[in-house]
Amino acid sequence: MERNFFFDIHCHVMTLDHPNFINLLGSLEGGWLDLVNGGILSPSYILTDDNRKGMKMVYSVMNTLGAFEQPIDKTFWMMDQDLHGAFLREGFIGGKVYAPSKGGFEFRGSSYNKVALGLQLMDFSRDQSEYDNIYYKRTQLERINDYAMDTVRAIGKYHKDHPDGLFEFVPFIGVNPAVHSKRFIANLLERYVNTDRLENPSDEKRIFGGVKVYPPLGMNPWPEDSREEMEKVRLLYEFCQAYQIPITTHCDNQGFRGVSSKMLGQYTSPFTWAKVLKEYPDLVIDFAHFGYQYGLASDVKSRIPNGLPMKGEWFDKIISLMKEYPSVYTDLSYTGCMPEFYRSLILFLKQQNPDDRALILGRILFGSDFSVNLMKVQSYLEYYHILDDSGFDDGEVQGFVQKNPMKFLRMDWT
Repeated sequence: MERNFFFDIHCHVMTLDHPNFINLLGSLEGGWLDLVNGGILSPSYILTDDNRKGMKMVYSVMNTLGAFEQPIDKTFWMMDQDLHGAFLREGFIGGKVYAPSKGGFEFRGSSYNKVALGLQLMDFSRDQSEYDNIYYKRTQLERINDYAMDTVRAIGKYHKDHPDGLFEFVPFIGVNPAVHSKRFIANLLERYVNTDRLENPSDEKRIFGGVKVYPPLGMNPWPEDSREEMEKVRLLYEFCQAYQIPITTHCDNQGFRGVSSKMLGQYTSPFTWAKVLKEYPDLVIDFAHFGYQYGLASDVKSRIPNGLPMKGEWFDKIISLMKEYPSVYTDLSYTGCMPEFYRSLILFLKQQNPDDRALILGRILFGSDFSVNLMKVQSYLEYYHILDDSGFDDGEVQGFVQKNPMKFLRMDWT
């Protein structure tokens, strides 16, 4: 089959069994206000002009939780059918459907035979210290193996039940070095990562094409004050650089976290990652969410048409890292819920010289952040509508959804 794929490089599909809610509660050392101002409950992170009205936020939460309460393969099929328009009805986002026929997908005048989902697994494994102050301790701490195998089985079931389904999959294995031993990390990478990039690996588990790290869960990307922790992250970076395995790292100042907001800012910042890249300049890395910093004075609340609402230190640093290192990327996941983000990004790009503009456009990846993004949009389909209605031209969009992801994944699928 010709691999003419449209890529959603950043999405999450999981059940309520997979997150570590104890870890989330353990981040409250700064109090509830700290969580509200710098976490998944932050108003600037989850509120929109629409969902702040009446019961709309409640409906958004219900819609989001609905995507977590069913088996993973069922969620794949729900997303598949959404792009076919199966859920369209009065009162919800309507209009264009991008998969009008069985087995086909059309977007901005281009035709694709599949949508490839970059499934970003988060490593919710627990540190034993999380249980020091509670009565019932747990013995099952390594959660990533269960999540990985649930994903492998779900992909197999989706393909078996829907052989003509719209989706193919490029999963990224979650790794949190802070809660594992070097031996566990090495075994995890060996067990799951498809270093040979084989289309059909002999071991069904070795289908993972990348690594997902999530610093807000406690990973310091460059722990200079700890030899033991430094050895673990070096093991990860050396493996990924040697095999050109892409890394996706969370890069906004909100989200699900297991540390204080101050530590989140330190661990997640692209300034911290600059130290990593200085020693591992050939790492292939995606700074997810374009480094968006919620709650800044430049946040999108202003809606000033000629402003640059996404501008902030993290955004600027990602741009500078792109110019310095050949394999630094960013993605549009979650920030793409905001039409004004696209408008301001277009304005920023117009202000660049032609060479810099071309370089930046060649490093941007389309991602949805489904199903987390359901806090801000009604559906997976609506997220595609927002990109479709952006002011980017067809060639630029083609770059985001196919050309750039192909380079990022180091897969010669043309």
